[in-house]
Amino acid sequence: MKQIALLFFILALFSCKKETNFILKGNLPDTTFDGEYIFLAPLENAVRERVDSVLIANGKFTIKSQVDNPEIYVVRTRPLLRLQLQELIVVKEPGSLQATIGNNSAITGTPLNDSIQHWKEHKTTFDSNLAELRQLNNSTAEIERGTVNRQIDSVRSVAMDFHYRFIKNNRTNVVGNFVLKMMGASLTEEQREELATEK
Repeated sequence: MKQIALLFFILALFSCKKETNFILKGNLPDTTFDGEYIFLAPLENAVRERVDSVLIANGKFTIKSQVDNPEIYVVRTRPLLRLQLQELIVVKEPGSLQATIGNNSAITGTPLNDSIQHWKEHKTTFDSNLAELRQLNNSTAEIERGTVNRQIDSVRSVAMDFHYRFIKNNRTNVVGNFVLKMMGASLTEEQREELATEK
């Protein structure tokens, strides 16, 4: 009788386990890529057992799996298609996500994924502005280059301040750690030291 009671207790514990379902639903621009595979792979330690894959059908795909702890993953296609379908960084965590895969892929659905999308959009804007200014600098008369260089320095300073504040506000989660790995070398020594003390 005691064994039966223990068995029921164990079953009850498992039934109360925290929900860990992960659902990623994605849309592509059209049906051009039907029959191709979409891969969801961890950014680090991407061994075969940890990679999910699914066929695209009717311009859509769905990936379902289980997850316990948030981790940075990447949604991608085979290499040749990545010129048309931009890779997408996502946080694999419990919840339901919606992805748009195309020239400018995007993710939404959970706070961490909304946060990483916010960071990506700002980084894309900064990178685009800097590229335009550098191109302008190359085609500008030497006498005017000082003005353009000051604009470049200003955009770069605003960008680095944004990245620093973003990392600082997300220092205790996987998104902050990911951005620190991406942008840490661009931060000032003082900023890196301050972030290190907040671990």
